[in-house]
Amino acid sequence: MAYLRSQRERLTLSERAIRQDLPDAAFDLRTAVRRIRAALRTYRPLVADDQLVTELIDELCRQLGRTVSVARDAQVARARITAGLDELDDELRRGPVRALVSTHFAQVDAAANAALSEALDSPRWLAVRSRLELFIDDPALTVLAERPAGTELLVHIRSTAKSLLEAVRTGDITDGGLHKVRKTARHLRESALVARPVVGSPVKRSDRRLQKLQRMLGEHQDTVISRRALAELHTTAQSAGQSGFTFALLYGQERARAEAVRNKLPRCWDRTWRPAYVGWLDAPW
Repeated sequence: MAYLRSQRERLTLSERAIRQDLPDAAFDLRTAVRRIRAALRTYRPLVADDQLVTELIDELCRQLGRTVSVARDAQVARARITAGLDELDDELRRGPVRALVSTHFAQVDAAANAALSEALDSPRWLAVRSRLELFIDDPALTVLAERPAGTELLVHIRSTAKSLLEAVRTGDITDGGLHKVRKTARHLRESALVARPVVGSPVKRSDRRLQKLQRMLGEHQDTVISRRALAELHTTAQSAGQSGFTFALLYGQERARAEAVRNKLPRCWDRTWRPAYVGWLDAPW
């Protein structure tokens, strides 16, 4: 439970940062929520009250996960689009593109921040936090918890590793397919980190490789988020009688970056899934 306690502290600090409107607060909050969910899933077989764990996971997803993702996605898209505009020659920036970007994301940010603040102040979220505190401070565990911790944790981690392998083997390189692989890889990495105090250095070796894979897949997902925002900006520009050329150009650049990532993924995967890095999983496939 030490891992859960550390993430609870991170959750508390990130909530405070959100209220103070500090940089990267949404990222920190999303990371804390995601890691707590991963830990709850990993510890699930050891917990007597399965319904409580199910409800906590569900509430964390519904209450905050989606809300904070909107805020974070807006930050990612704005940063990438602004950087893209900065790199263009003057003649390729047609129309008041910077003003359109500024107005668009000011509206998105305001709505996302309002929704996030409302979620954090809601009685429902306060109830979830209270239940989470009680669970972490005084967990009711099953007899499985009396067995060596590594044995039970590895059951869940191996299952997640198998899910990742199956997701990769489908060969689905669409945006949705790669996003699924990314989420599964992230879940595996976070579950493995829960077991690190028990498993030790092998987790560190696999984590480095999984982090590189996750970073590459994250770059692809960032292009998806940016393309979505650029499509909206293109529509906004044309509706206002402005040229959509610049946004279409940036859209094409993001699509090219996505293609470049897809081309690099097979080699990255082969390097990640070597026995030297993931052999400790001792998976039965």
